[in-house]
Amino acid sequence: MPVTTPVLRVADVRFGKLTALLGRFGLSLELLDDGAPITGSYWGEPEAGVVGRRVYVRLDTPVHSLLHETCHVICMDEERRAGLDRDAGGDDIEEAAVCYLQILLADYLPGVGRDR
Repeated sequence: MPVTTPVLRVADVRFGKLTALLGRFGLSLELLDDGAPITGSYWGEPEAGVVGRRVYVRLDTPVHSLLHETCHVICMDEERRAGLDRDAGGDDIEEAAVCYLQILLADYLPGVGRDR
């Protein structure tokens, strides 16, 4: 029987590590109350949301969702970022870059990492 790994949630990672990682790129992380709608979420709760330079999460947001949306914001130019509200857009090449960067940044979060 295959071994399954549970999805890591924001609650499973030290919040200070998350905010520090985003801060390296001039982004801020906003923690919303349990059950609150997630501002800027394209996929709906509990997935992360983005507006401008802010990434919105709850404690039940999957870490991979937080990283993915963060990487979209990192990969944008300032003009796109200024108008960002929910839909990161981008083309196939950007999506590939976002997915790869998400894997690389996972290594900066204890207990997450690219191998996981």
